[in-house]
Amino acid sequence: MCGNIDQICQTPTSGSVLGIDIGYSETRRSSAGCRLDWDLTEATFCITRFRALEPERSNAIRNLIDRPLLVAAFDGPLRSDLKVIGRYRLAEQLLTRRLRPLIGKPGQASSPVGKRLNAHANACAKIVLELGLLGTAVHDHAINRLAIVEAFPSSFLGVLCTHRPPCRMGYNIRRNSFRRSGETRLLGGKSAQL
Repeated sequence: MCGNIDQICQTPTSGSVLGIDIGYSETRRSSAGCRLDWDLTEATFCITRFRALEPERSNAIRNLIDRPLLVAAFDGPLRSDLKVIGRYRLAEQLLTRRLRPLIGKPGQASSPVGKRLNAHANACAKIVLELGLLGTAVHDHAINRLAIVEAFPSSFLGVLCTHRPPCRMGYNIRRNSFRRSGETRLLGGKSAQL
């Protein structure tokens, strides 16, 4: 882990991390969690899907977290005190202005959908924090003393693609575009085996 740019960053030889894709449907399992574990000999993962209902959400997250985690990343808007954001944030503005041609327009925490995602991201983050198995944040600009972060996976995937047509298309088409170009490059064309 890195605390600042002057330190040498090195991935630990073993550990576990958690990622949660935030959804807000109470009828479809539109939320998902993935715990990735690794050591010097193997990497494994565990995935679960759940609805934005209690106790289903809490149970799904608790079942994933049965060991200490280095970090938990949430694909949903968060702020340090886990309260409602309700405004168009600087990070969203920068992504919209600089990377929109590459990744499409990111969601805004101030929109109705963004507010719902924020509420459910907060609920998921609180569950993770309450379990007490999360490592201490050691990175600059941490939003909590424990290692929780807000993830922007569409931005990440957008910059991984070597061939990027302008994003004037729907969500699934962008995702499929990544699969076609990114999986082949990153996985050596073996994505069908996964």
